[in-house]
Amino acid sequence: MSGASDNQSLLNRMRPLVSGKRRSFLFQSIVVAILLMVLWQTAQSTKQEALAELREHSLSQLSLYVSNLQGRLQKYEFLPRLLATDARLRERFLEPNNDLHADWVNRYLEAINDIAGTSDIYLMDATGLTLAASNWRKERPFIGRNFSYRPYFTDAIEGRLGKYFALGSTSKRRGYYYSYPLNHQGKVLGVIVVKIDFASIEKSWGNRDDEFIVTDPDGIIFVATKKAWLYKATGPLNAETLEKISSSRRYPGVALKPLDIVENRNDPQVGRLVDVEGPQPAEYLMLRQHMPRAGWTAHILARTAPVELRVIESVISTIVMMSIAAMFGLIWLQRH
Repeated sequence: MSGASDNQSLLNRMRPLVSGKRRSFLFQSIVVAILLMVLWQTAQSTKQEALAELREHSLSQLSLYVSNLQGRLQKYEFLPRLLATDARLRERFLEPNNDLHADWVNRYLEAINDIAGTSDIYLMDATGLTLAASNWRKERPFIGRNFSYRPYFTDAIEGRLGKYFALGSTSKRRGYYYSYPLNHQGKVLGVIVVKIDFASIEKSWGNRDDEFIVTDPDGIIFVATKKAWLYKATGPLNAETLEKISSSRRYPGVALKPLDIVENRNDPQVGRLVDVEGPQPAEYLMLRQHMPRAGWTAHILARTAPVELRVIESVISTIVMMSIAAMFGLIWLQRH
């Protein structure tokens, strides 16, 4: 009987201790849960705030880029119209066998090209055959080549200002083409073409934290600050689109492949968060702005790595602050 009573007495003494440990464990669990909830909320709010700031900055940069690009294009839009009014160029068609005049026209176009800072200027007859060109001294001049398959020739020969982007079939250099008809007594004699090089545009926007690309109406990248992305498609290309591109020889000799873009999230308040695969895959905030005058779309891809770093810094700061608060709380409890 004595042993049973001792055991009962021991159980009675242990019961408050066990109960206290349970309360302590429950209290600690609640504290940990609150801490995790606060850290999660801090991370989410910081990330959303940082993404919103990144969006505003990126939209501003994209607007500057588009304005710069449009300004460069519009700078030369008047030139083919102006040259088309030059009677001396029309004489090239009216006196086709005048070799001295033919030589003068080549030199004249060469001088205009150097002064204007364009890539090439050339003169075509009504069949698309090039009669004179600013690059007449080069190893592969345009003279004698026929470009009737180009849409800018078709537009001009029908009396309109032609605008077109393509990879040069002779030079293999990307360019934007302006064209305009040369008229004489109500008849279209030929077409004058001005080509603008895009290399300087990419160079002026390179070496930045953000990447810029410009896509044609079919979604093919033809301007990019990241060279590996050139001539990649931002979406799948069907057979009809590939045939259309091939017939116009817009990208001769180029294997058009899609750029590996994986969408992580499309936030209506922030934008598309995408992963771009490659040797160094990275996540980007991808925003775009249409350029209706040219029929293109400009995109900015801003790296989200600074956003993640800011989230980490915010979480660490919150942990430190909560740890300091907990330490003062324990000191207060011990004193009272």
